[in-house]
Amino acid sequence: MIFGSPRSGTTWLGKLFDSHPDVFYLHEPDSVLVDRDIPFQVNAAELETYLVPATEYLSRLMDIRDIKATGSLPIFRKNYRNPFMHMVRCGYVYSAKALQRGIGAEKLRNIDVPDCFAEAKKANCQLVIKSVNSLNRVSLFSAVRPEARMLHLIRHPCGYVASLLRGIRMNLLQGKSFMPAISRMPEAKQRGFTLDYFKNLTIEEWFACMWMIQNEKTMNEMHGKACYKLVVYEELCQDPVQLTRELFEFSALRWSSQTEAFIRRCQNADDGKKSYFQITRNPANAVSRWKSELDEGQISRIIDFVSDSAPWRVFQDAGLSAD
Repeated sequence: MIFGSPRSGTTWLGKLFDSHPDVFYLHEPDSVLVDRDIPFQVNAAELETYLVPATEYLSRLMDIRDIKATGSLPIFRKNYRNPFMHMVRCGYVYSAKALQRGIGAEKLRNIDVPDCFAEAKKANCQLVIKSVNSLNRVSLFSAVRPEARMLHLIRHPCGYVASLLRGIRMNLLQGKSFMPAISRMPEAKQRGFTLDYFKNLTIEEWFACMWMIQNEKTMNEMHGKACYKLVVYEELCQDPVQLTRELFEFSALRWSSQTEAFIRRCQNADDGKKSYFQITRNPANAVSRWKSELDEGQISRIIDFVSDSAPWRVFQDAGLSAD
């Protein structure tokens, strides 16, 4: 399972895994099937309370076949799907997406995509779920599925904040969201943060605060667990082949030439006409874009805010604090 904050590179990491021919990939199924009875920020003391509902919820997520979860592009060939069924499925996905663009996604919600599995090879496929909604549910999901590998992707706070600010300018994202929920987290209370304090922060400081508290919570709860691996987005961008190899090995997947070809395609991508949610983009350009988008004052406010946190120390230790 892949977790991270929005705008942290989780979609690209998810597609790196999806490019493996043995992976069955679900893109953010918890945004298709939302269970608000399970808090998005589950405190360690509450784990026992939510074990049963979380078990049921994960089972339901694994059965999601909505086009948002199963039809993300690009579509890769799979060992568990023969060439004919691959073409059938591609035609289904492209047609459904064209209808959504023409009629409107809201009017054509809940379109399920057929698996098109070859039954004889179905047992060999490995499920990978990617989520940006459940970063602070990782310890709960890990308790429910102790055999599952948990990948936590973290991005430089300046890159994260710059991407969110870009989304706001494009009217794709909201500003100061989730303040009440974050203010109730023990991690916020330990720092003396209150809702009134949050309301007085600049937008850059608020986004930096979310980055710090949410990532720190998951890092602290999962530290030292064999099933957990923290992945730094900037390191993935610097050497995607090597780091993806390591992540595949951690996840019991063999290396795939299809994955390597996808990485090379990304590295050679022309970013001149990229969209906000574009997947195939040059990682070398994506990793440093914030330097030309944030001014010195914004960068200073962001780094000052997170400077005493565990997530920030990850970047300092890796020599990435100024990159």
